[in-house]
Amino acid sequence: MALVEAEITGFESAQRGLRLLPAAIDEAKIAAMDESLSMAQTNIRFRTPFKTGKLMAAWDTHQIIPGSLGEVFNSTKYAAPVEFGARPHEIRPRFKRALFWPGAGHPVRVVHHPGMVGRHMGREGMKASIPGIVATFAKHLRRSMSAVFSLK
Repeated sequence: MALVEAEITGFESAQRGLRLLPAAIDEAKIAAMDESLSMAQTNIRFRTPFKTGKLMAAWDTHQIIPGSLGEVFNSTKYAAPVEFGARPHEIRPRFKRALFWPGAGHPVRVVHHPGMVGRHMGREGMKASIPGIVATFAKHLRRSMSAVFSLK
């Protein structure tokens, strides 16, 4: 029976890399989440109807759990009806006895809104962002892994 000798090199470097890996992955996930949220926000804004620009400008992002969970949200009161649509409904005055707006022929007590179909800018913008988000996370995690394990 013959003896086989083997020498393992780079073991200390690998151990150091494994110790640094969790922090590097966390940093990569946070950076990827920032980039992904920005990409999704841009895609949603691109699909948002423009009348005054307020709805488009109100899109914002936030990392709820850094690197794991984020949100793109709109702070206007009318974002949900534009996104999901609205059934026909009546609009009545809240503080006065009649409604009036520029261009109306006369004040009215009630307006019968015909309803509207949702524009789904959030849903469609997020759907369009999925391939980019996957690629962004892969890119950031690949960079962090190569940076950790190329230590000398």
